[in-house]
Amino acid sequence: MIFELSPNGSGETERILHVFKDDSVDGGMPESGLVFGSGGYYCGTTEFGGHGPNLGAGTIFEGK
Repeated sequence: MIFELSPNGSGETERILHVFKDDSVDGGMPESGLVFGSGGYYCGTTEFGGHGPNLGAGTIFEGK
């Protein structure tokens, strides 16, 4: 799961950005920490998931 914590008046608010599913083409079991880029973008890798002949070989993902 990728989530964001934002401060509010009484603590923090959690916002879920993405939930990984092991049997999904978008990837499962994130493999590394997130890498953050400019403009609020992030990327990382997963151990499972993907398309094509190597289904299940993992993915590289990005989000904002």
